[in-house]
Amino acid sequence: MEIARPSLRAGIALLLVLPQEDRDADGIGDPCDAFPDDANHEAALLALELQACRVALEGDGDGDGIPDLFDACTATPAGAIVDDAGCSRAEFCDGLGGAGFSWTRDCEHADWLGDENGRGRDCRVHGHRCVPS
Repeated sequence: MEIARPSLRAGIALLLVLPQEDRDADGIGDPCDAFPDDANHEAALLALELQACRVALEGDGDGDGIPDLFDACTATPAGAIVDDAGCSRAEFCDGLGGAGFSWTRDCEHADWLGDENGRGRDCRVHGHRCVPS
């Protein structure tokens, strides 16, 4: 018994017909877009290449993709997701804790990746420390 398999051509046609999210509104659906958040693909590619050159030239001791020269947290654990400053969420929260008049409020409203429009809830107060939520 032979099993029917969809052809590659039919799969491509189906992909072109189905509605796709297009976050950067460049006319290329996100599943097929190498840079789904940047409509200027050439600039995005150059930025990616520049970042790779910086890491190669300046070093990246913790391997998080942020050159040591710009890395606020140079000892991030291997494999941790980091923000633009090179800090994991735990390092970010820890940096907010225990100092000043309003540290508890700052901790409870912290927005680690800057993606929550001022309504951050990435950290919480635990004893006298600010820790990840």
